[in-house]
Amino acid sequence: MPEDLEAAFHQKGLEIYATAKRECRYNATRFLQKIRKDGGLRAAKAWLRAHSSGDKPAQGFLKLLDYGRLDISLTLSTGVRWAAVYGGVGATGLQPPGHCWTDG
Repeated sequence: MPEDLEAAFHQKGLEIYATAKRECRYNATRFLQKIRKDGGLRAAKAWLRAHSSGDKPAQGFLKLLDYGRLDISLTLSTGVRWAAVYGGVGATGLQPPGHCWTDG
């Protein structure tokens, strides 16, 4: 993955944290710590590996579901532009039924 795309993905993770805190009053401290420690790409890949068996999505994903804000989850808000990170659109298996992928 080109460095500029990886840096943009990292920035997107930081923006997601800020949006969740500002709009949902959800302080996703562990999410922010992991992004800062490992970088957005490595953090996302680790979360996907950990939750790819289909057993249960990440706790933060479920919290955003409670708030009705899956649109700001790292998995869904990245959409088509970031498909290479996830190995293709929908590769995570975490999109809700009827979710429409958009470039954004």
